[in-house]
Amino acid sequence: MLSLFVGLAGGSFSVGTPYVARWFPRDRQGLAMGIFGAGNSGSAMTKFIAPPLIAYAGTWTFVPKVYAAGMSPRPASSGCSRAPTRHTTYPVPPR
Repeated sequence: MLSLFVGLAGGSFSVGTPYVARWFPRDRQGLAMGIFGAGNSGSAMTKFIAPPLIAYAGTWTFVPKVYAAGMSPRPASSGCSRAPTRHTTYPVPPR
């Protein structure tokens, strides 16, 4: 059942690209199709990433957790607890 929904999401890309282009003037069609394609990149990645994750965890509920961790703006291992370092590009006079 899960593969059916992933397949439908992938099929929507080939149908949606020309459909989106019709709604924009000719000079903006490339931008519109690019934004539409970027939105569908998750569907393409899911076809390759989700099956091994499901096999590893034994359940599909692990996949959204991995995706959420990958999309987080600042992972926990990036040193969140350290104070920011002050960088200057000009000479600082001694105090």
